Amino acid sequence: MYSYLKISLFGLLFISDGVLAASNFNTDFIQGKFNQNTVDDALNKGINDKVIYTVSLNGRTQGNYYFTRKAGRLVFDESFLQKIAPSLNAKAARELRTAASLDPSSHDYSFTENPENGTLELWYSDELMGRGVDRYAGMELSPSINSTTFDYNLGGNYFKNDDTNESDESMPFNGHLRSNFRDNIFNLDASSTDLTDESLEIDNISVTRLFPKLKSEVTVGETYTNTRYGENFSFAGAQIGYVTDLTSLRDQMYTPNIQGFAATNATVEVYQDSRLLFTKAVAAGNFVLDEVVGLSNQTLRVVVKEANGQERTFYYDNSVLPGLLTPGSIDYEVSAGRYRFSDHDYGDNFVSGEYSFGTDLVTPSINSIIAESYQNVTFGAAFPMQNLGAVGVAMSNSRYRHDGETDVGQSYNINYSKYLNNGIDIQIAGYRYATEDYFEFNDAMDDKYSENNFIGSLRSRYTASITGRDPLMDNQLSLNYLKEQYWGENPSQSTYSFSYGGYTRWLSYTLSLSRSYDEETGEADNSLTLSLDIPIGNDYSSSVYSRYTNLDNDSGNSETTEVGLNGYSGDNSYNVGVTHDSSGNGETLSGGVNHSGDRISGQLYGSTSPDNRSASASVSGSVMFAQGAVLATSRQSKTFAVAQVDGVENASVNGTETQDNGYALIPLNDQYDPQEVRLNVSSLSNNVVADDTVVNVRPRSGAVTLVQFKTKAVKYFNAVLKDQNGELLGFGTEIQSDSGEHYFTGNNGRLFIRVKLGDGSELGPSTLKAVGGCNYAVDPTAIKSQLDEDYIDLGTLQCQLNGKPTAPSAKATSQKG
Repeated sequence: MYSYLKISLFGLLFISDGVLAASNFNTDFIQGKFNQNTVDDALNKGINDKVIYTVSLNGRTQGNYYFTRKAGRLVFDESFLQKIAPSLNAKAARELRTAASLDPSSHDYSFTENPENGTLELWYSDELMGRGVDRYAGMELSPSINSTTFDYNLGGNYFKNDDTNESDESMPFNGHLRSNFRDNIFNLDASSTDLTDESLEIDNISVTRLFPKLKSEVTVGETYTNTRYGENFSFAGAQIGYVTDLTSLRDQMYTPNIQGFAATNATVEVYQDSRLLFTKAVAAGNFVLDEVVGLSNQTLRVVVKEANGQERTFYYDNSVLPGLLTPGSIDYEVSAGRYRFSDHDYGDNFVSGEYSFGTDLVTPSINSIIAESYQNVTFGAAFPMQNLGAVGVAMSNSRYRHDGETDVGQSYNINYSKYLNNGIDIQIAGYRYATEDYFEFNDAMDDKYSENNFIGSLRSRYTASITGRDPLMDNQLSLNYLKEQYWGENPSQSTYSFSYGGYTRWLSYTLSLSRSYDEETGEADNSLTLSLDIPIGNDYSSSVYSRYTNLDNDSGNSETTEVGLNGYSGDNSYNVGVTHDSSGNGETLSGGVNHSGDRISGQLYGSTSPDNRSASASVSGSVMFAQGAVLATSRQSKTFAVAQVDGVENASVNGTETQDNGYALIPLNDQYDPQEVRLNVSSLSNNVVADDTVVNVRPRSGAVTLVQFKTKAVKYFNAVLKDQNGELLGFGTEIQSDSGEHYFTGNNGRLFIRVKLGDGSELGPSTLKAVGGCNYAVDPTAIKSQLDEDYIDLGTLQCQLNGKPTAPSAKATSQKG
């Protein structure tokens, strides 16, 4: 009896979705003989000991959970722990699991029960909450399939000079082969400047394998280094590197720790101007916001909304520059092999490595290269200083042995980034100085193997980049400056560039200026370009444009003016223009068209002038062999999904139509992101349905994932049902078929049934039953006579009770009359 009471009480509590007082209980649901006082006593004890609450953690609803009271604590079950623990840090989750209950005297958290509303508010101190936003939580990498993919671009060029009657033809080719076998990805590049005259050149042969648990990737073969502070160069050997794309979005992008204080349990909102970027509920006390990801150089407004209605606002100046890592995140790379020149010759054997670790105050890094005749060590650090901006510094020491002597030198580098409140963004301002005896690894290899053709190493480099918007018209402007000086005979060069542009409803415009000059000789190259675009048509799919360019250099001054028309329509885009230059060679007429279909992409371009004629054409795309089928797409990507839709012709998946073999090749992005592969239901015929139309995948970068959409043919059945009185069944009457499916009638007793074929069931129902009422027998001859139809009309079905048809009552008949 007691166990039955517990089960009944548990069910009733769930139905109520809250805490029930003893006066709310009705014992009529208990069947059989019992003592009323005993039941009341049991129910009252149950109210005091057992409860269901809707739980929120730091203001965020977690769901409904069952608690038991014991010694002043709330004892919870495993389902509550599994829900709450991932939101806490490791220490807090471990202590919660050990305690197996909520303690009102805890210093780590507080909780408030509201019996009337059936809610429990749980607040953890902010430092015990789990840090970071993991968009991949609970989603494993999708398995890859064996495949071979070839990306290609084949062109044809023709040029003829009418004055000299000279002509030239070529057929350039570029391709990349990528083969995946048991998660080992083999890569190679193939290229030729002219297939009619030169053979294919094979390059960059490598094999890569991902180790997800280590968040690392190993590559063997011809590859490149990719470090934050060290040099990047080509080599043949082996490399292991940390894959930041496998980490949370917070760790991938520099995410600052925004610290503050809340006097009460509060809601904190982070704004960029008037745009709300992030909101979070925090417990009373110090808090840290480290989930506002993807920030650039900007000033953030932080609003703390206290529980008593008070609001406080403070500002956080965020500045970002290369080298900064989110506090707590890491990055590393280790490479070993032999230095490789662009002409595929080899230099020294070497080993190199870099390691970086993010903290609240600084991101320190160390990088080192050790080769046969060269050693280098670099110490770097990036400092986020809020309203003072961000600073990155690096110091390197090199040792280069050559020609019986050893050169030891140093290099110093500083970068600065700052966002100003007036909208001006000093993105990077950097300065680097190197002593005359300092050699980079690339310079040392050039000097050692170039037979004394090395012209000198870099002495100093200054760069500055400023972007912003003008205060009058809110147009975008940018200014860039680069100055380089070299040891040796190479002259010093300075380059300025400026751009300004914007758009209105009817016009977009851009002004670009650049100047590059040799500081020793004073020789300079100056360029000015003005562009105007005016959209036309109701859908703005076309525009007319004008370009003016002025070049001034040692060869003289030249002016070029171009007017033209460009646009697009469906899979096609086009351009036609006329160009006039000041050389007096007349006008040049040029035009081109591009087509991008599902399987292949093609381009055609041509130009003609009084002296010259030229034409070029190219085709590009990707071809894959996978699942025993040959697949093709016009789009090139490193990562693909093979979508399989059986039994359906011309189905559309992510906008790509399936081939005759039922497959579609779908390009995906390469960042290990969860992505949707979606079957367009409008591309299916009326007699076909899919079990699922959206499949979420998280592909391995560079691999191919198989996505299968299961479809079935269906038949649709219509019937009109009447009750025992001959009246049409009312709207929403529940009907059960002999296969166990449940349906509901619509207006005028109409019933619409969909039956999937090929799942082991009969073609259609043989009987139907109104829940709590009539049985209906389906005439099999009505189905057989309409087998070729997608929609089968079963006609009007009469109610049967005890296997016998019922007759309309006299009342029903009189009402009809």
